[in-house]
Amino acid sequence: MNDDTVATWQGHSLHLPAEGGISNGGLLLDRKADTVKTNVMPDGGQVQATYDAGDFDGHWISHTVITTTAQLNSRALEMNISAHNTGDQAEPVGIGWQPRFAILSGDRGQATLKLPNALRVEVADRRDGIPSGKLLPVNGTAYDFTRAGGTRLGSLNLNDSFVQLKPGLLDNGPIVELRDPRSNYGLRITILSPKINAIHVNAPANASFISIDPQFNYDDPFGREWPKGENTGMVVLQPGQTAQWKIRLEIFALDTNASPHM
Repeated sequence: MNDDTVATWQGHSLHLPAEGGISNGGLLLDRKADTVKTNVMPDGGQVQATYDAGDFDGHWISHTVITTTAQLNSRALEMNISAHNTGDQAEPVGIGWQPRFAILSGDRGQATLKLPNALRVEVADRRDGIPSGKLLPVNGTAYDFTRAGGTRLGSLNLNDSFVQLKPGLLDNGPIVELRDPRSNYGLRITILSPKINAIHVNAPANASFISIDPQFNYDDPFGREWPKGENTGMVVLQPGQTAQWKIRLEIFALDTNASPHM
């Protein structure tokens, strides 16, 4: 573990792989599922994978079993990830998903992004992405994506986290929307787990994709830059407890009289 990054949590040393690590892919990324089950349904299907991760080869505390479930029907994809502490010690858990969505038209500037009301995490140095520990309001800034119809991506280079997410008045949870008018399609992610406290958005200015990562925790959640008492989103599981991460993904046509150009 000589090349590991070491974080401290309640007296425990957590050894995080320096390449990739918890902030880029996590500890589960290169593991194979122990069991996989599939189920054909009248309007789609479901797949469930279980990972008996143990202590993640000595990188973590206690013993963890991860279960991921994806259910697809004609209207939406629902994803559910649960972490169950089957060991005898308390452990912190952070769950996220880092998909990459194509802007099919290739015209990034006209695509729009809508985010829930939130605060933006200030980054001390864009080269390493480490937060400064400050949370900034987005109103009136280039990072304000809270307008009802979304905001054009334009030429803004995005690699930012937004935290303390607030749902709309009548929404089932915080909602993210990407719209590509020239391809006539929209994409909506509804956050269904209240433990999801952050969204990381990566949308390079010179690329025609966007990565939207709903996650429990802030970036660098164990970092010393955070003020004392700041809840950085890691969920603490006592022995026998389970944490659940859940979202719904939908794709829809912007012009209901035409089909999306997929």
